[in-house]
Amino acid sequence: LGDYSLEILNIPTGGDGSFTMKVTVDGDILKSEYTGDSIEDASWVIIKSTEVEDDILFVEVHVPEYGVTGYWELYVEGNAVTGYAFDMFEILGTISR
Repeated sequence: LGDYSLEILNIPTGGDGSFTMKVTVDGDILKSEYTGDSIEDASWVIIKSTEVEDDILFVEVHVPEYGVTGYWELYVEGNAVTGYAFDMFEILGTISR
């Protein structure tokens, strides 16, 4: 489905959180995984699952430090990605396919 370069703005850990991830499909299962430096840099948030509903990409994540599980809600229009993390923090980025 694509390679994502994303930034979560104004997160509680201080500043912004930039990361890259790849979303793939294996049969009926969607999978998201961090790529490049994000594998280590984004270790504070664990990707649990990925699904698409009504053309919105939902990535379920867990933040062990805060003991919370929630979603990144991603909207893709062309190569632009927008969305929200935990319905609180804005996400901006791009996708390449």
